[in-house]
Amino acid sequence: MALVEDRGRAFGRFNPVDVFMFALVLVMIPIAYGAYALFRTPPAKLGGIEPKQFTVGPNLRVRVNGTNLRPFMRVSFNTVQGRTFMIGSTSTADVDLPELEPGTYDVVLYDYAQEVDRLPKALTILPRVAAPTATVSVAGRFVGLNQAQVDALRPGAKFGPSDHANGTLLSVGPRIPGALQMRTGETGIAVTMPGLFDVAAALELECFIEGNLDGSVRCTVYGPLHAAGVVADAVLSLSMAGNALSFQVNAVNPAGKPAFVRVRMRTAMAPEIVSQLRVGDSDATTPVYPDAWIGRVESVGGADVILRVPAQQLLDGWRYRNQWLKVGGALRFETPATIVTGTIVELTPLDRPAS
Repeated sequence: MALVEDRGRAFGRFNPVDVFMFALVLVMIPIAYGAYALFRTPPAKLGGIEPKQFTVGPNLRVRVNGTNLRPFMRVSFNTVQGRTFMIGSTSTADVDLPELEPGTYDVVLYDYAQEVDRLPKALTILPRVAAPTATVSVAGRFVGLNQAQVDALRPGAKFGPSDHANGTLLSVGPRIPGALQMRTGETGIAVTMPGLFDVAAALELECFIEGNLDGSVRCTVYGPLHAAGVVADAVLSLSMAGNALSFQVNAVNPAGKPAFVRVRMRTAMAPEIVSQLRVGDSDATTPVYPDAWIGRVESVGGADVILRVPAQQLLDGWRYRNQWLKVGGALRFETPATIVTGTIVELTPLDRPAS
């Protein structure tokens, strides 16, 4: 019997071309699957959000955690789309929340118009309650002002919405060329702003006391551009006569007149450094204004320097600019000309605060 008959079929059943095509298909199936698995776009998944709960308010932002996140995706809360989708990596993205009513919301991830994943009831918006407030004295400077905004700064000026003033301008210094202080890791740089000006100032501000995740508390100002904690180096957004002004914080103190403490400090510094101190030299890190929380040099004699510094009495003692005032403790004082350090050898509380 012939292996290939006159009709071209092998063993009387299979055409060689059919056999070849069948074998080719068998080979191509795993190759095609491997190519698909290698080059396909992996599906995106949501892992969670941080934080999971907010109180109704402006300028809220949530961090979305997941896998295979990509640009041009978007997140909605039930059917309300987030304002932004700022991707940081394939596993995180920041989303500015839209205005949401109190309630519980699904977090939905979209790739263009297609829903790709959902976290049911992942976000809770709580109704606003009357938050406690505090009034603090804040020293620093307005940054990035034009000339008209500089001219509008006068002691006694009020900040805040038209129906509620949350701040009062205590003092204003001269204008200087604009430069924004920025942190770059452990260091800081000043970025110039041509055509704009900075103005040293001191404010009395009302802020909202809020809790942190670690149990500590912060004081927050809600401005027209963003919310910010009232801490050193923070940039606050303040409203004045319909304009949004930026104020960079240098120091935060309790409101009202400070209590003062006389400190005798013994230095181990070179005499030529100590001799640069002058009676009346003030703390260079704080602007001068009436009733300012500002320290001054009272006298200099040999290795001893006597300072009169504002301080707050806490349960553990007196504190001045994040330094404990205790006999035997170290103290650092900076004037426009020099920085002096030494050991406290005598401590005398003076007048108590009037308010």
